[in-house]
Amino acid sequence: MDHTATNGKLRLLSLYGDLPASVRTRWAAAMVARLAGPHWQITSEMWKIDSLQVSEPIREMITNDAANADVIIIAASSLTQHEPALIQWLHSLEACKHNHPFAGLLVGLLGDDETARADLGCVVNPLIHFAHLGDRDFIWRWMEQSAMNDSSWLTGGVNQLLNRKLWFEVFGGALRRLRPGGRSENGASAHAPAQDRLPTTEATNQLVCPPWRCVIPN
Repeated sequence: MDHTATNGKLRLLSLYGDLPASVRTRWAAAMVARLAGPHWQITSEMWKIDSLQVSEPIREMITNDAANADVIIIAASSLTQHEPALIQWLHSLEACKHNHPFAGLLVGLLGDDETARADLGCVVNPLIHFAHLGDRDFIWRWMEQSAMNDSSWLTGGVNQLLNRKLWFEVFGGALRRLRPGGRSENGASAHAPAQDRLPTTEATNQLVCPPWRCVIPN
């Protein structure tokens, strides 16, 4: 399916840990915009992870942005330095479902050449959990020095998000969101077809498929 749209809106929210992570965040946001093409209106918000601890109003603002975002990008060079604030915030989002009737996308830009991969689980596992609860596909990349030379790992996730979003914008009420457990609102089983799921790759790129999606009812 062609995922171009006339004046379609795509909302991005990014959280980064430090200056190098902010550079990677801008790169990833630019790659998403390039994949989307000129027919999608991109809005992008960037926040430093430390902003989650500045004040409750700012935290609520970021949380609301996350609920409305089609794509959330989280970039953390050090997997331990900013972990507590980020992990606490992710847990607080468990009761905050995103405001879309289709699966969103969570992108992780994790680590760098100086970070031990042994620390990966302390951030990846909460992101996986958040992706499941928040109805989002999850893709991530270990951000070694050469990582920004290749954006191909983003392509599948972004294209499928755009396809789901465009289907909903075109068909509107004809689409019905599935409930947890893979059942539609009328109780009929309606798991997403295998071709609508991204492949899981090893080492640097992992995907967690959410438990329900948009489908066209029979």
